[in-house]
Amino acid sequence: AAQYAEMSREMLSSSNWLYLYDIGTDYLDKPPFLFWVSALSMKLFGIHVWSYKLPSILFAIWAIYALYKFALLFYSEETAEVAALIFASCQAMFLVTNDIKTDTILLSFAVTAFWQLASWLYGKNKWGWIWGAVSIGGALITKGPIGLLIIGFGFLPHFIIKKEWKNLLRWQYLPMLVIIALILLPMSVGLYEQFDLQPDKRVNGGKNVSGLRFFYWTQSFGRITGESVWNNNAGFTFLYENLLWGLIPFTFFFVAATVKGFIKLGRRCFQTEWISTSAVVLAYLSLGMSKFQLPHYIYVVLPFICLLLARYYLSILHFFHHKFRILRVVHNFILYLFAALIPILFYIIFPNLSFWIYFVFLLFYILLAYIIYAEGKQKIGVLTTAVSISVLLNLLLNFIFYPQLIPYQKENTIAQKIENSNIPKNDIAVYNLGVGRSVDFLLQHDLPIIGAKDILSYRYLITSDKGIAVLNKKELKFKTIHQGPSFHIARLTLPFLNPATRKEATSTYYIVQLL
Repeated sequence: AAQYAEMSREMLSSSNWLYLYDIGTDYLDKPPFLFWVSALSMKLFGIHVWSYKLPSILFAIWAIYALYKFALLFYSEETAEVAALIFASCQAMFLVTNDIKTDTILLSFAVTAFWQLASWLYGKNKWGWIWGAVSIGGALITKGPIGLLIIGFGFLPHFIIKKEWKNLLRWQYLPMLVIIALILLPMSVGLYEQFDLQPDKRVNGGKNVSGLRFFYWTQSFGRITGESVWNNNAGFTFLYENLLWGLIPFTFFFVAATVKGFIKLGRRCFQTEWISTSAVVLAYLSLGMSKFQLPHYIYVVLPFICLLLARYYLSILHFFHHKFRILRVVHNFILYLFAALIPILFYIIFPNLSFWIYFVFLLFYILLAYIIYAEGKQKIGVLTTAVSISVLLNLLLNFIFYPQLIPYQKENTIAQKIENSNIPKNDIAVYNLGVGRSVDFLLQHDLPIIGAKDILSYRYLITSDKGIAVLNKKELKFKTIHQGPSFHIARLTLPFLNPATRKEATSTYYIVQLL
């Protein structure tokens, strides 16, 4: 996310909207839409973290509404509301609206395309095919061919199972392709001019790299065929395992729904629509075969996973009351135990927290007890409890937990110290230290990363213990302006979370002035 934010700022400062660069180097990976809307937001509101995030957050809010409208086409208002509620409050949505990458906008375009195309196909909106084509085009210029593939994954099996042969061939499909091609045109021109016309460029470790081929084939299908250079050997169950925490606090129902799905595998069953089911299953099969996977890749079908969860939840609620009582007891016990453990964990990790924080905990538990008492016998009671705990968890993470850890995220402190110390940005460099891109974004300046031979070219250095040892070995005189602990807080470990071993788990960084 920090890299994408800095690339958006770089795009804004250069006013070059067709070519993508990362610290002045040709960038060939993600399509440009995220960078376009983020740069535009920064142009309107200034260069801030929130202005980078704003477009994606707005797309996420729209995705909740689009899922609700899609579900209304086939199911009751209750199902649509529960699906939207699960989608809006699952942990994955908190993640994609904080750690902003392309997937937030992608899932929004995808669910909008499904809604608009379904409303057109089933006579609810005669112009839905136009907005569906626009949404598909938007998905393609956000993350590539998956934006079109996911539509086929959803609709084609549905047409075949329902024997809706007329929907396989409609005259509107041709003008839809034209609309999509027009949306892709600016990006395609940029790729052709930046890469295809300059075959001698070294890109992603090779020469004679076609930007058009990379986007339309290698980026997506190359991960299955082996052409892509990215490979992290993720297993077929990798995405499912990550959904277990991505769907908190509904994980228990997700596992139960999966078990039920396998039990019913191969049986003939009636469904109002197969769009959501086939989109999820085929997307998982294709992404699970990829040689490179990250947890958020499956989020393109997150809205439909939440719709399937809503259908399962309401089915056992309405038709299998005895099973629902068992699931409700187990589910609520897990949630209550989790809620009770939160303040204990906070006390263990941060023993010096203010008394008022624990007073807030107490108020929340009083409120939760009232909710359980007032709505315990209502059909929405389980969801109310789950959503309440989800809100509590994320308020605590965003306003207490991570703010306590920010001093260990060195990039924030480095940028602040450089600004406060009036250090000239052109006279400071990074030596022998890994520094994330957020420091460049916060400073609105790309800090150079140098080797030992260039040390004397700068008056100030950001460095590590190894860097300090080199300076001492070279007998260079310097003074330390600031030093502090460093830890990658996105990759928490038990030694770091334990106050007794936290110091040993961190490294030290320095801002020094050469004399």
